[in-house]
Amino acid sequence: MTEIKSTLDLILEKTKHLTLSEKEKAELRLKEINGKIMGWIQKYRDTTIKLDSLRSELDLAEKEYGPGNVKNLMKKALVRSVEPEQDNTPLFDLLEQLIEENTDILYRLLDTFYRKCDEGKRRLADKINHALVEKGISGSAIVPNPVKDEEWKLLHATLLEAFTKQRDLIADN
Repeated sequence: MTEIKSTLDLILEKTKHLTLSEKEKAELRLKEINGKIMGWIQKYRDTTIKLDSLRSELDLAEKEYGPGNVKNLMKKALVRSVEPEQDNTPLFDLLEQLIEENTDILYRLLDTFYRKCDEGKRRLADKINHALVEKGISGSAIVPNPVKDEEWKLLHATLLEAFTKQRDLIADN
């Protein structure tokens, strides 16, 4: 009786003579370290790893992947992980304490996003209020909810997109 080969066995058999180029090897190593970095960030967010342990992991990785490379990749990953609608405290902790990065520009970027959102909500609430008054609807019980308005959803998406572009520029510098 003949042996049934798995798909993996067939692929390995067909590709056993192939080798990776230096560029492909470098890409694989980059993918590997980026995966490790994202894992560390998630563990730190989940409080399953402490700063000292993470510092040790980073030091080991720096020895394996080259000095400065891992820290730079970690900085980029941390900055790109900053989102205005989540708790960014662990990310800022790592940027400031582990990477020793000045985070003032990120705080200003977040502050600008929040301020523009608040201004947009206020303007839209005033617009809704005005439209209701024109229809003869008024009173202290009338409280417009601009967040439910389609115009707010569009504005919010635009502000979020602008935030993301600015954040990514910061990450790449």
